[in-house]
Amino acid sequence: MKSAKYEMLSDEQLENAAEMLKMMAHPCRLRLLQLIEKGSVPVNALVEMTGSRQATVSGHLRRMKICGVVEAEHRGREVWYSLSNPCALSLLKCMTKYYAKPAIKQEVRI
Repeated sequence: MKSAKYEMLSDEQLENAAEMLKMMAHPCRLRLLQLIEKGSVPVNALVEMTGSRQATVSGHLRRMKICGVVEAEHRGREVWYSLSNPCALSLLKCMTKYYAKPAIKQEVRI
């Protein structure tokens, strides 16, 4: 099996990558990524689609924005969020491909 060639990351780049992975390590944030995958979505629609409180969704989106994964656009009184980091979506798609397999029971123990 051939191994992929890639550059080694600097310590700072590894820290940034670890921060993004920590940010993604929450089911609600993963759901939000799925919901904004195809385009901008207003916060009130994200609240409705997730069934979470507005303050909870806004807090998750704020953290995602700080990490550079999403961006916000003000349209009148509404704030719309969209994906700004395709790397996060690639990670989510990889996890979806793995965990969506019905025949395999994946259990993660740490």
